[in-house]
Amino acid sequence: MVFWGNLSRQRNALLIHKAITALTVTLSPHVPLGKTRLETLCLLIVAMISARTVNLSHLASERAGDVLVASTYRRLQRFFQHVALAEDWSARLVVQVLGLSGSWHLCLDRTNWKIGRRDVNILMLAIATRRFRVPLMWTVLDKAGCSNAEERIALMRRYLARFGAGSIRLLLADREFIHCRQGMRACPRGTEMAQLSRRQRHFVCDTCESGHEY
Repeated sequence: MVFWGNLSRQRNALLIHKAITALTVTLSPHVPLGKTRLETLCLLIVAMISARTVNLSHLASERAGDVLVASTYRRLQRFFQHVALAEDWSARLVVQVLGLSGSWHLCLDRTNWKIGRRDVNILMLAIATRRFRVPLMWTVLDKAGCSNAEERIALMRRYLARFGAGSIRLLLADREFIHCRQGMRACPRGTEMAQLSRRQRHFVCDTCESGHEY
């Protein structure tokens, strides 16, 4: 049993090492980091997927080879102490990995939960594919509850600065987001979902199936 357990760990370590190497090659043209720090970033990503946690001590244990866990733990700490990636640094990379071109569907939504007594409230802009939604840009709100118009507009301006209005085929958002002062207005019948069409330049509401100018 000990033999098979060791063999399993060795295979897992080899797979993690290969995954880190492959991810480093993929990210190197897009992430402005040196070789060592890029490898550390890839280690973090692969380890989080493997360990299913963000606890650094657990992530350090996922590193392959004979390196001490304590050394890897310190390496991860130094990464967070000295590396500051630009806001939205991964946005174009996500679009490229998804193989998207031209225009695409976007979803605007918000998620709110608690870690202990602390609220974690994220305003999220995601790309919608046929089978899943991929987070693209987001804003961590320093409060509980709904976002306001200024916060939504700021997020959309960040998107437009990188991709332009021509990349939006459709913007989907539920009724939390239809009371913006700019660009979005509420359906008079209280629709659950509104679709913002770039080509038609109006909302098409699911409930009343009528357009509302913006």
